[in-house]
Amino acid sequence: MNINKKIYLFTYFLCVLINHVYSQGPFPYNTTKGCSIYSFNETFVKNSQFQPYNSVSITSDTCQASHPEYSVSACCTTYQTNDLKVFIQRNSTVFGRCQGCLDNIWSLYCGSVCSPYQQSFMVPTNTLPSLQVINIDFILHPDFAQGLYDSCSSVKTDSGKTFGQLYTDKKSFFSDVFGNDPMYQINFVFNTTGYNSRITPCSSSSTTSSPTTSSSTSGSEGDSSAKSKHSLQSIYLVFLALSTIFFIF
Repeated sequence: MNINKKIYLFTYFLCVLINHVYSQGPFPYNTTKGCSIYSFNETFVKNSQFQPYNSVSITSDTCQASHPEYSVSACCTTYQTNDLKVFIQRNSTVFGRCQGCLDNIWSLYCGSVCSPYQQSFMVPTNTLPSLQVINIDFILHPDFAQGLYDSCSSVKTDSGKTFGQLYTDKKSFFSDVFGNDPMYQINFVFNTTGYNSRITPCSSSSTTSSPTTSSSTSGSEGDSSAKSKHSLQSIYLVFLALSTIFFIF
């Protein structure tokens, strides 16, 4: 085999390797740190790619209960968690009728704003020339979405009906209750690569949380087994590429 063919094959297998390992779009949750949006206020969010901040001073009584790790690494700032606190407090009159429901909604919004893995599940799909985000895909793990819906389904709304009576499934619930956010239009996508966290059932207190699935042993930052699987796949692809190169040369 002449040198040109060897170089061509080497380049080809290298490109295949890079494509498999890095071109996830979006990345499996809890495997690649990165931020995708930056919130200036409740009405302007910028499409912005940057690395999470370290040692974030999170506003008290916001995300510490469900995500203490955000104080170590997060995509949010102090004033953003302060705005989040005001936003949740405005909506706690209804959701707070079940502490578990309110805790899970805290987890949902804290994750969307602060998670250091934000880029893996908050994916802007439409922006203005100013980079203001107009539409965004919020990718949720089906177990987390179902758990949040179940914890809020028995909560009575101001109409006298429960959320479960108004919305018979998680898709309609998330779309109607959370989809028309003042910052952007949210399209909820349910996929196992999406945001995942521990769920507090409505019958439990805010201090007792259970995993979203009985087999889950992950912490508040999603399923660690997915991360391990992704790493093993990467090692396998590296081994495959090196073996091929060795064979060629």
